[in-house]
Amino acid sequence: MKKPIFTFASALLMLFPLILSGTPPFDCQITVTGGETSICQGQPLVLIARVDKGLSETAGHQWEAEGKLLSASDKAFVKFDTSHPGIFKVKYFAMDQEGNQAQCELEINVASLPSVEIVENFGVFQRILFKKPMLSLHINSTESHTFQWFLDEDAIPGANGSEFRPKSAGKYHARVTSPQGCRTFSKEIIIE
Repeated sequence: MKKPIFTFASALLMLFPLILSGTPPFDCQITVTGGETSICQGQPLVLIARVDKGLSETAGHQWEAEGKLLSASDKAFVKFDTSHPGIFKVKYFAMDQEGNQAQCELEINVASLPSVEIVENFGVFQRILFKKPMLSLHINSTESHTFQWFLDEDAIPGANGSEFRPKSAGKYHARVTSPQGCRTFSKEIIIE
């Protein structure tokens, strides 16, 4: 049985892809303001890149999200747009004068805000017995949310269900919090 001969030519063939691509990129790190990569829609977020070693003075920066260039691509930081929910893969590239590169990536999860609407239930018995409608929250989600009702900007103690029966006149609204911790407020409804 013949043993394969490892020659200089075969070693060169194995290394050829690395030679063509140049120096492999150096590592870097992306950090975020607040330290959380799972945030709520609309929450401000700034990404900051740091290259620890390998590059001499950095000559250029580039930020990408889902293959699209982000604004402020000439800096080691960028404000990330969180107006749309979803999971985004952000990439950062840095170059120096000698052509060396650094690259890293980070996944950002932007959770959507709960969509909520107050619905007034004016059943016949409601009008006769209570003179005030039963207020219900309509939520476009199957997730488990938490609730807090407010009267004239003050939290109502113990009013933390999806339904609430007002006992007095005033402006009512509710705060809804998703399981991810994202909060939104309903529009106010006036009860006379």
